[in-house]
Formats: sequence, structure tokens, C-alpha cells
Amino acid sequence: MPLLARLADKFCDRYAERIDTWVRETVSAFPTAEAERDMRRLHDEWARTAQLHRSYFSEDAEYFWVGDGIHNGAPRLACVGEYVFVKRDRVGLYTASGTYSWDVFYRAGIKGLTTEEPPKPPKGQDFFIQADLIDAQNPENWEITFH
Repeated sequence: MPLLARLADKFCDRYAERIDTWVRETVSAFPTAEAERDMRRLHDEWARTAQLHRSYFSEDAEYFWVGDGIHNGAPRLACVGEYVFVKRDRVGLYTASGTYSWDVFYRAGIKGLTTEEPPKPPKGQDFFIQADLIDAQNPENWEITFH
């Protein structure tokens, strides 16, 4: 059985990407509604000119300050709705985590993805509460920090 498992793993490693691309091409060829066809056309035009390793933002992208214990509690700027594509194939682009560009583009709406960066909030306007779930009923144990 270990021999079969190793052979199956090698098969998956070698052909999974090709199978995934073939399935995506097949699915994108299915007849769809007029609006989705227009979105796919816009996605294809965008994907041909999109640059790898560049930040793209959805319409509802937003920056916010977060504080974590990793960097000694120092606040850092984070963004929701930012995508950096690192790989391209015949049907689209992919992020490092494997997110497919069509899924993101479709959720972004008619405007699609842009390089226009959302405004960054000034530091010091937000506050964060850090507490354990055990302390949810005990606000006196919460640690409130302003950034």
C-alpha cells in the first residue's frame, strides 16, 4: 500500500495543475447568462494585461491598523481586499495561496480589480480591545490600546 500511495502522490504532483487548468477551461466554456459572459470578457481582458507581483484592490478594499503580539504589540497596517498574483496560466492568475483571479474579479463587481490603492487611515484614530474569551463577561480584565 505505501507503494501505491507514493505513486498516487507523484501522479498528483505531476498532473494536478494541468487537470485543474483543463477543468477551469471547461467550466468557463459553459453557457452562461449575458451578464456573466460580459464579466468573463472583462476578466480575460484584464488578465492579459495584469502584472504579476503587483497589488490589485477590489472596490471595497480597506486599510486598518492592527496590533498583535508578534511584533511586540507594535501596530501595523493591514488591508482587506488586496490581492497579489504570482502565477499565470491560460485561464487566469493565482495568488500565492492559490486564489483564482476569476473568483476575486467576479466578487469585486463590474469595476473589477484596480491598482488604485484605498486611503490609509492615520495612525492613532483606532483602538483595539485584546482579551481572552473567558473575559468576555468581565470588561475590567480587558486591555484597551490606542493606535
